[in-house]
Amino acid sequence: MSDFNPELLYEVSVDNGVAILSTDIMFNIGPKDATIVIKMLGSVSDGITPIITPISKYFGIKDRPTFKKWFTETLVRDDVQIVTLAHGNSITDSTKSKMLKVINTL
Repeated sequence: MSDFNPELLYEVSVDNGVAILSTDIMFNIGPKDATIVIKMLGSVSDGITPIITPISKYFGIKDRPTFKKWFTETLVRDDVQIVTLAHGNSITDSTKSKMLKVINTL
């Protein structure tokens, strides 16, 4: 695994794999649940697949190739069953394909 660590993630054992607990790296707040501030910041997802917010993309990620490598090694894995987020809906199905969609937006 890479030494690059833009955010502290927790990994917890669950049935058939692991759950990843994440804080600010992704948002998964759908349009119905988004506040006006979330909408103004462009941080609204479809509520099904999370996004990396514009603020994170432009101000938080300094080295995109290294970030993509870290994200892929950490979150795009067969054993990741659940990704919980501080901002919005957790990912509980098709986790690997949803994480691939997220990283392919960079």
